[in-house]
Amino acid sequence: MVQKGMVEGMTLIGESKPPKKICVTCLAGKQTRDPIPKETTASAPRPNHRISSDLMESHTHSPFSEKYLDTYVDWASRHITGYALKAKSDQPTTLDMHLNRVEVLVGEPVVYLQSDGGGEYDNKHVAVICKERGIHHEMTNPDTPQENGIAEHANRTIKEMALYMLQGAGLPKTYWAEAAKYVIHILNRTPTRSRKDDITPHEAYTGVKPSVVHIRPFGCKAFVHIPEKKCTKFDPKSLECVLLGYCEHKRAYRPLHRPTGRIVESRDVVFDEGEQEGVPTRIVINIEPVFPSEQAEPAPHYAQVEAQSKLTTCPAALFRPVLRNVKNCGVHPDASALIQWKFTRLMCVESDDARDMLKHASRCSVRPCLAQSGRVEPA
Repeated sequence: MVQKGMVEGMTLIGESKPPKKICVTCLAGKQTRDPIPKETTASAPRPNHRISSDLMESHTHSPFSEKYLDTYVDWASRHITGYALKAKSDQPTTLDMHLNRVEVLVGEPVVYLQSDGGGEYDNKHVAVICKERGIHHEMTNPDTPQENGIAEHANRTIKEMALYMLQGAGLPKTYWAEAAKYVIHILNRTPTRSRKDDITPHEAYTGVKPSVVHIRPFGCKAFVHIPEKKCTKFDPKSLECVLLGYCEHKRAYRPLHRPTGRIVESRDVVFDEGEQEGVPTRIVINIEPVFPSEQAEPAPHYAQVEAQSKLTTCPAALFRPVLRNVKNCGVHPDASALIQWKFTRLMCVESDDARDMLKHASRCSVRPCLAQSGRVEPA
């Protein structure tokens, strides 16, 4: 009222707003969580400056009795490292091994370690490791996995991609660990939106451009060579398996022999990747000819068509690959000749290739059949 001049004889002393009071009854019925920021103020100027870790549990044991996947994500490069564990108690040992490995690989020490507050991270063994190395361990608040979003998102991506690969390969869930390691191998060699430059996480982390010449579809057929000392003269020299992954300590593949469940390691492997998607194995073409009407305007000269469309390539060269594919797909000779005759008439090309095609068509039974119907004159 004083600010709007509605009364006289009254002045304001101090703040015009009344002090904020807390209503305990309202909080008991309406209190919610504070908003979680979508972006963090933490930064990672170099590899190994800050890493995130998370432990993902699988309800199915692998053939080697592994049930957990321990992942480490580097903030600067987004490089992912994963280890399959048999129990949660193996996490401190794996953490110490991972720190030793990455410090030698990158040449820089780890400064910050971010993880959740689970018992596998909040224990005296991890505390001793971080204290000896001078690492600051940051843990999330209870029931707040968003604070460790980088590792959580990486685990979700690995889990979903591993599920797709197992379903596509027709493999049981027991091979989830092999599929997860294969996914990590692929993710480190593909670009990510988290990095603005055009380099892969593997190159950003190690400084070496990765090679993808060895990449094969997960679960594809792999024919492993059997050494001579393990077979007789009339035994087969190849063993049909499926690809599971790559060896960690040698330059070899890890195929699975499904009848026995045995995983072998070999460098002498021939892969059958199957048919490529998008490449037709059978071509269906409408071979019914199109004839111009008697009152239709004469077709323009090829020079005029070329001037209008600004083509620099001979039309015969344009449809020559199509005709070649038709021949390779096992089309009947009569139908192939009719297709060549149809393309040549429609393009109105006056060239040696067109004349050769017409001559080839005249030698087949297509033009005589059409001549009997009165549609075209016999050659």
